[in-house]
Amino acid sequence: MTSPSRGAEETSPRGSIIAEGTWEVGTPSDARPLTLVRPRPSERERSTLPSATATELGRLHPRTVVVLGGTAAVADGVLSQIASAAGISASSVVRVAGADRWSTAARLSARVFPSGAPTAYTASGMSFADALAAAPAAATAGGPVLLTRPTSAPDATTTELARLRPSSVVVLGGPAAVDASTFAHIDVSF
Repeated sequence: MTSPSRGAEETSPRGSIIAEGTWEVGTPSDARPLTLVRPRPSERERSTLPSATATELGRLHPRTVVVLGGTAAVADGVLSQIASAAGISASSVVRVAGADRWSTAARLSARVFPSGAPTAYTASGMSFADALAAAPAAATAGGPVLLTRPTSAPDATTTELARLRPSSVVVLGGPAAVDASTFAHIDVSF
């Protein structure tokens, strides 16, 4: 397990990703801006694009927007609001969703890294601090962030690691976030 070199410059966006969360983060040159919406949104929040997000999409003028998560996180009606705010066609707003957060992360990885990746990052899917911290490093390294459970690696994660065939996997978090047996399972799964 190794960590990649660091350092990248920000450039104009090629697209945006909308996901469940509470922060906005800038990204390195080969990544895309990430705009996050509220975790566990109310019905109203789930069905309405926040005005700050709409403003930012208008400022960024992305060519595409990828929405992460199913309709329980971001309602279908929000996709047209995103297209309108970004000034793009509805077909340029794409949803990537799985049965759960682990499979959603794996599906996003497969979409962004169809030919594999040199490095993959894994972090607990139970809280997002480690995964958010990994995102800039993963983007710089040209690899995905996959999610795991503290005491077991989900099939979606180990299957995606096997498909990616990375030369290194960086596991973030201490033993409370990813215990030793899960760490070992992740290490041998690719």
